Amino acid sequence: MISAIAMMAFSESSLGNTIQVNKLLVENVHVL
Repeated sequence: MISAIAMMAFSESSLGNTIQVNKLLVENVHVL
């Protein structure tokens, strides 16, 4: 149970990190 919650939290955090990276890439492209 705890490991399942940890996996969910990890996947949510990595998804959020991916979205943040994509936003940074888009901003950099607009700057270029």
